[in-house]
Amino acid sequence: MSPDTSTLTACPVLPDETGDPVPPEVGQSDAQARFAITGMTCASCSAIIEKIVGRLPGIASATVNLAAEKLAVTYDSARISPGDIVAAVEGAGYGATLLDEAAPAPGGTVRLGILGMTCSSCQAVVEKTLSRVDGVRSAAVNLANETATVVIDPTAVGVDELIGAIRAAGYDALVKADAAPGAEPRDAQRAAQEKAEKRALVRFWSSVALSVPLFFIAMVPPFMMTVPEATASWLSATLGGTFDAMLVHKWMMFALTTPVQFVIGWQFYRGAWGAIKQRAGNMDTLIAIGTSAAYFYSLAATVVPTLAEEPVFYETSALLITFVLLGKL
Repeated sequence: MSPDTSTLTACPVLPDETGDPVPPEVGQSDAQARFAITGMTCASCSAIIEKIVGRLPGIASATVNLAAEKLAVTYDSARISPGDIVAAVEGAGYGATLLDEAAPAPGGTVRLGILGMTCSSCQAVVEKTLSRVDGVRSAAVNLANETATVVIDPTAVGVDELIGAIRAAGYDALVKADAAPGAEPRDAQRAAQEKAEKRALVRFWSSVALSVPLFFIAMVPPFMMTVPEATASWLSATLGGTFDAMLVHKWMMFALTTPVQFVIGWQFYRGAWGAIKQRAGNMDTLIAIGTSAAYFYSLAATVVPTLAEEPVFYETSALLITFVLLGKL
């Protein structure tokens, strides 16, 4: 997720070391493609994507840069297409967008959009950071336009290394792909990230809307008793018969938690399943297991008569998902 530039108040210290090692040279007969990846949260996610893509027919190599959220693939264009690669990544529970092949441009010139700069000192830090990367011949940063123009040796350094170095310095960077004359400028990665961020905000606030009332009726003493009792009385007056306030209390929490667990939190199950299929685990696996344990135990205490006196922990799973979504913003 791109950093919020409005909250940056100080310039970070210039790092002493350069970026990642130079990738191996690729044969000229192989096609290459680069993808923006969304949904990764840890090194296990990047390993899963590399394994999934690497097993596809026609793939010579697949390398994921977790910091830059990029996937670089060398493949046989006669056997597989970029669309097949995107489908495989999405099938594992992540997002993938084919990037424009506009960078590096002819002559080894790369244009990057820089996010997070607030002053001329930031500009100097970014320029020095880029200049210290092996294979960079020159780097010029425009503070007003928030862009960096970097002349590189394409055989010695790639765009991923440049972006990784900038992020290690405390800023963010995106590839700036020039549009054709008369067309609207398009930055595939940034557009994909913005869409993902909007979806994440919708999921978070939806989870908050359900979790806050759940918290009150589950944890705050006045609401724990008055709300279920009032609801039980209303049901008795409306439908007739007698309704147990404790059982009504459990079903109310069940109704508030279920959408959080399986609609808003579906992304964690999808990511966990993608990891399990590759005989691996990630943070999605931990979240899915932890919240499912609380939810299904509570469900058993709600529907099984012999467990009617047992407490429920619906709020645990809902609040955990809400806080995880908050951390992803």
